[in-house]
Amino acid sequence: MGRRRFLLVICVATLSGCERTPLSAPPPEPPVVSVATPVAREYQPFADFTGRTAAIEEVEVRPRVGGFLERVLFEDGADVEAGEVLIEIDARPFQAEVDRYTAEVAEAESAFKQSDVEYRRMEDLYQKESATQIEFERQTAAREMARAKMEAAKAALERARLDLDWTKVTAPISGRTSRSFVDAGNLVQGGFGAGTVLTRIVTKDPIHVYLDVDERTVLTCQQKIREGKMQKYRDTLIPLRLGLANEEGFPHEGGVDFVDNRVDASTGTLRVRGKFDNPQSILVPGLFARVRLMMGEAGQAIFVSERALGFDQGQRYVLVVSAKNEVEYRRVTVGALDGQLRVIEEGVGPEDRVIVTGLQRVRPGVTVKPKLVDMTTLKIVLPPSQHSSSGVHTASSRPATSTGE
Repeated sequence: MGRRRFLLVICVATLSGCERTPLSAPPPEPPVVSVATPVAREYQPFADFTGRTAAIEEVEVRPRVGGFLERVLFEDGADVEAGEVLIEIDARPFQAEVDRYTAEVAEAESAFKQSDVEYRRMEDLYQKESATQIEFERQTAAREMARAKMEAAKAALERARLDLDWTKVTAPISGRTSRSFVDAGNLVQGGFGAGTVLTRIVTKDPIHVYLDVDERTVLTCQQKIREGKMQKYRDTLIPLRLGLANEEGFPHEGGVDFVDNRVDASTGTLRVRGKFDNPQSILVPGLFARVRLMMGEAGQAIFVSERALGFDQGQRYVLVVSAKNEVEYRRVTVGALDGQLRVIEEGVGPEDRVIVTGLQRVRPGVTVKPKLVDMTTLKIVLPPSQHSSSGVHTASSRPATSTGE
């Protein structure tokens, strides 16, 4: 038993002597990140909105007199000129009224002439003191009454003639008609405010577009106006660009011609109206439109890729690699998005190396191995030694590849 214990002690001692001192682990390789210098170029500040097109003038065509619709003289959707006859109402009852009042005017004129003759005779007698003052005044009043009846008959005749003219319903403005809402043979109601709608006419060129601008943009524009970087719409044309749902970009050019006097408290927006030339009638009232509002004059701006931006408690930031290849945290103030690049108003300069891919693998203060890429394409930027003198890659150089994650 004692011998076994002796052998066990010897084995343990032997194994303990065989242990080697562990070697220290090599330091980890710094993570590889793609960096790019910001793009500096001329930039026109803008803000994008959605809106709806609307006709500058839109009129509901209603008859001023009632009657049976006799003829429709326009085609549905036709272009018409102001004053063009669109619809005719049966004019015979109105012609009869004109004839009746014409006869009444003739009767009233005859009665006035007779009364005038008697007045002049009474006036002569009164001056010769052959008639009393009461008789003279009575004849004067009779003449004035005859005159009033004559004027009333003439006014009634004029109104009858207006009604007769109104049996021909004309276009109040130039533009394009809708369809005819009432067919010939139907009875239409006339009168102001209660007439039957016969059709609608809208103007085509130019055309309006309405958009609702948010409070932040409104305040930014006001600040630019105070700083002299932007003018009021009444002093100059504030440019607008418009694009339809099936169009690329903003091919239509116009300008702001109206800004409302209050912000809608329920939506927090300000109603703005633009005006666009429309010679080819491409813009139709009621269309959805993308509208770009130009905010001030163009100037130099710095852009970084949208992929380089991070969020931190509602703030935007980027990670920048210093000259020592250490990661730095930078809060930035961003502007509008132009394609895949975002305007940076404050926070980075044109010489900074901004991390565009690999943000999740690093944190501020760590050392990284930067790989230079182009900010716009995110493709590797090859050093000059890997290019031939003609600017074409040599056979040994690899083609540029995307570094997007």
